[in-house]
Amino acid sequence: MHSIHRTVIAAIIGLAAVAGVVGLTRTLDLGASSQATATVSPAVIAKRTKKLDRFEASLRKARNSRPPALPPLPEYPSVATSSPAPTQAPTQAVTYVRPPLRVVVVPRSGGEHDDHHEGSEGWDD
Repeated sequence: MHSIHRTVIAAIIGLAAVAGVVGLTRTLDLGASSQATATVSPAVIAKRTKKLDRFEASLRKARNSRPPALPPLPEYPSVATSSPAPTQAPTQAVTYVRPPLRVVVVPRSGGEHDDHHEGSEGWDD
């Protein structure tokens, strides 16, 4: 690896580290500032608590109420069914016999010669 490549890679890693430190610093600053300004007036808290209490009461009421009864099933006149299929005599057992194996030989050019050229054996280990 050339020294210019090493320098470029080191610069990229350095920039990534600087970006990470800047991001971490901003994150910590946001957390600190949000904790400092987290004061809410008691009137707003009371209003939200009252709204949550109403919602909780409606959930409790919905949980305790039962759904309406289902309507009765309609009565239909009975339908004549067809008679079951006639039973057949037991079928004969079928035995499958495989045909004899067929071997097909396809002639190819070149026969049994290897594809080695002179001098290529020197590269084998």
